Amino acid sequence: QIERDEGIYTLYLQVISAFTAVYYAEATLKIFALGRIYFLDPWCQLDFALVLISLLDEVASDILTSVLPIPAGLLRVLRVLRILRILRLLKSFGGLRDLLKTIALSLPALWNVSSLLALVVFMYSVVGMQLFTFVMHGEGITDQRNFETISSAALLLFQCLTGDEWSLIMADAGVTEGRGCSPDGATLPFSDEPVSNCGSQY
Repeated sequence: QIERDEGIYTLYLQVISAFTAVYYAEATLKIFALGRIYFLDPWCQLDFALVLISLLDEVASDILTSVLPIPAGLLRVLRVLRILRILRLLKSFGGLRDLLKTIALSLPALWNVSSLLALVVFMYSVVGMQLFTFVMHGEGITDQRNFETISSAALLLFQCLTGDEWSLIMADAGVTEGRGCSPDGATLPFSDEPVSNCGSQY
């Protein structure tokens, strides 16, 4: 929307250029003042990364476009990364900085919890394949989300975990003959033996 208004877009570019010039000057002064210590400080590393992104966006984008067949959408990603500059505010908010540190320290524990959750989903996917492989498709159990393969069963269980239309899945898993299924409505993959495509009420 900004690019459609030439005046506003010009002002936007001028403001961006002004702030970018300030970032360049700040990074240059810090490098000369601190020397190698600048690259050892995590916050300075963040500032330097933001400066490099801005430099790549403003200077190297035209060069890359003329030399390499880079789509315009990829270059727009560099402009979107400008929003990362807001992370510089973390220096001024100690409470928010401590909160992010706590989240970072808890990531290993979250990995263990995620692994346990994935194991539980896998176990119940296998159980679901044993019980509901041939269940007739409906509104909840569909061609994409069903118990016919491990991957589709895991996707279906993940949908249940999020609470998204889990009642439809429960209703389809308990489908009865009164709703259209048949004791001979499906066949085994490697034989012509008929099996039931009805669900279970339990």
